[in-house]
Amino acid sequence: MSSFFIVPTGLYKASYYQWKEKLKNMGPEGFKHGMTPAQLKRIRELEKEVCLGEKKEIIAKYILQGIKRDTAPKICK
Repeated sequence: MSSFFIVPTGLYKASYYQWKEKLKNMGPEGFKHGMTPAQLKRIRELEKEVCLGEKKEIIAKYILQGIKRDTAPKICK
């Protein structure tokens, strides 16, 4: 076998290191449907917005009910 391959998979070293870098930068989500870093960043921003909106709704609900925030259930990250 040539030194271009990683033994025993037959995978090109360049491909391996590109995938390794992509995994490091974008996580497993980066391998879904060929997402670009910009697309993945936008998806993560939207997820944070949704999570924040959910938190605000729950906090408002508990405030209206007169329950302290410390006793409210935890959601999202």
